[in-house]
Amino acid sequence: MKLKNHFYSLAAVLCMIGCNDESATLEEAPSTVGFGNRISGFSATIVAGDHTSDETPAGNRQTLIWETGNTVTLTDGISAAEFGVAAGVGTSVGQFKGALNSDAAILHALYPSAGTQPGPTYSVTVAAQQDALNIDSKGIMIGSGEDVKPGEETQIAFRRKTATVTLQFDFTTDEATYATEKIKSVKIVAEGAPLVGTATVDLADADASLSGTSGNLTLTFAQAPGLDAPIEASFVAYPCDLRAVNSVLYLVSTDNYTFLFNKRPGETFSEGGDYMQSLALRDFVPTTSETPADGEVKITHELPALDLSADGTANCYLVDKEARCSFKATVMGNGVAGILPNGGFTDYLGNEVASSAQIEPVSVELLWQTVDGLISELTLSDGIVSFNTSADKGNALIAVKDSEGRIMWSWHIWCTDRPADLTYMTNQSGNSYTFMDRNLGAISAADDTGSLGLAYQWGRKDPLPGASKFYDLTEPTLYGSVSSVTLQASNTSTGTIAYAIQHPVTMIYAADWLFAGRNDALWGNPQGETELTTDSPKTIYDPCPPGYKLPGKDAYTLFTRSGGNTNDPNDHNVVNTSSSKHGWYLYYSAEGTGVQSWYPYNGCRYYSTGALNRGSYYYYWTSAPSSGTKACCLSFKNDWKEVNPLYTWQRGNANTTRCVKE
Repeated sequence: MKLKNHFYSLAAVLCMIGCNDESATLEEAPSTVGFGNRISGFSATIVAGDHTSDETPAGNRQTLIWETGNTVTLTDGISAAEFGVAAGVGTSVGQFKGALNSDAAILHALYPSAGTQPGPTYSVTVAAQQDALNIDSKGIMIGSGEDVKPGEETQIAFRRKTATVTLQFDFTTDEATYATEKIKSVKIVAEGAPLVGTATVDLADADASLSGTSGNLTLTFAQAPGLDAPIEASFVAYPCDLRAVNSVLYLVSTDNYTFLFNKRPGETFSEGGDYMQSLALRDFVPTTSETPADGEVKITHELPALDLSADGTANCYLVDKEARCSFKATVMGNGVAGILPNGGFTDYLGNEVASSAQIEPVSVELLWQTVDGLISELTLSDGIVSFNTSADKGNALIAVKDSEGRIMWSWHIWCTDRPADLTYMTNQSGNSYTFMDRNLGAISAADDTGSLGLAYQWGRKDPLPGASKFYDLTEPTLYGSVSSVTLQASNTSTGTIAYAIQHPVTMIYAADWLFAGRNDALWGNPQGETELTTDSPKTIYDPCPPGYKLPGKDAYTLFTRSGGNTNDPNDHNVVNTSSSKHGWYLYYSAEGTGVQSWYPYNGCRYYSTGALNRGSYYYYWTSAPSSGTKACCLSFKNDWKEVNPLYTWQRGNANTTRCVKE
């Protein structure tokens, strides 16, 4: 019975007494101090749960305490108010202050606070994402007080309605494979288990269990812990029995790996209980199955995603890390921007390319790679080519095909550390170029075999692998569907753009590989021999990666002080490597002094036979054509005297080149 009923009964009795006893007055009635507006505070005790997991180490049980900022809702079922902790922070007995007008004999409380919403029924939530290292282990608590007294004399005992679970992860192994990794998140998937979500709590029915709506829980880490030592990560959950579900999966994500554990707990999660789950890597059996069985773990080496064509399409993509790469494979080269009016450009079938650079491939193939396993898991889906790269450095060529198996287009994948951009001083023509620090396809910018790069016939977009050592004519080892470069003489069938596109690993040997005659526009600079400009466009046949293109005719004139061809060492702006005789160092910011850029003796594939050649001269292509069957290039002779920045040589020769910023 509520106090206010007693109050009305007492008032009625007093009234009758007053009617019968004229000497009695209303002012003589017993005091009603303590009724109405009386609740200004109370003492709140957190009652310890009655369960600790068998796996919890002795003395490791968590003590639940009140913390600064904790608030609760106090209600009599009709009205409610919010009370905040005022004393007892750091202990399980706190003093809460607030104000509630109530004459009820029994008061109910809810933690965390639901504000001033009247009770006793409330909607509560256990979050589906929790900070694994900074959870509030109190979870959801309810309490009641029956002996209502003024101020903080009222006692309310809080009882946890949720469970706290601590996961013990241990990734340490004898090999210390994962010691440098850090946990980013843990996702728990227990299908059909009401771990988290929204539930309804009735404060007047303390024995009613709560039940969530989801078995998916994600644990995040404000500061990612390393896997070089065991880790504890805790979460709050509704009471449930995970032993009854098909599987309980723990997906642990680091920067480079995912670990998918499957392990059901050995006991029911009861309200108010503390539980421990051990997930030591050494205790699980490795598997490659998509979903591991109970007691198994699947370990996946995850790679960062790289969209190579995000900054524009091209015929070459540079990759500087292990990654899951992708690029748009429905565009030829750099697209319509790379089509020159009246350029005589064609596609793989010989059709004129004038206003569209689109293709619709149906399959993809790895033609070659210089390192086995450099490229893996190659796919084509919805016009996007995807593949994985390893940690190795090297080069590869990927092609897409039509329904009849014909190559429609191909792309050079260049795996190296990202080249530095070197801005050369203004040359004698008044132009300045920003060069890469290495040859196209090179995996080094230093005096070693990695600096040699790949070879290109003038005007073609696809690289041909060359020798892998200085002064060595041994054909390189290739891995993929194509094991070596094919040599084919130019004729009416083979000496076409269409044939070159369909056969990107074929050296079409002749003075000019185009049998029917020269095409000066292929690399975007048809007037480049006479009009020295850095603004020539990049074409769909340019072999450089996004943001770069081939250099103009005058780009290498800094190799001599005069800017012209010379055999006078006093005119050189380079220094040779007399000890190794592998190439030249160019002074690119001042004559004869300062910083240098390495240019190796790179060799070539000779235009008359297609064979590897290490002759007296070494060549670097520019975008500029020359008369007849020739184009403009840098050449130097291995006599340490002759340096020719304005040389011309046969377009059919497969030379290396170096890219400049667009």
